[in-house]
Amino acid sequence: MENENKKKSQVMTIVGVIVGMLAYILVKQFLFAPPSLDKSLMKIASEINKTCPMMVDSETRLDNTTALPNNVFRYNYTFINGIVDELDV
Repeated sequence: MENENKKKSQVMTIVGVIVGMLAYILVKQFLFAPPSLDKSLMKIASEINKTCPMMVDSETRLDNTTALPNNVFRYNYTFINGIVDELDV
């Protein structure tokens, strides 16, 4: 009887350790995971856009920024004094 209780106790300890480890991994993964690069880029774009439009130089205005899928960061500029026919796009 005592031997049987000892085995149950050992099994319960092992199960408890495994459940504890799984819980630790899940909590760490979902609650403390670093933000993805896409989310970071969206946050940066939002911060930059608070200051837009902004003159970069006498000819160029930064209108806004956009975070796109696949870690793409786009800057949208306007050439103030540029003549469309003279620009080589």
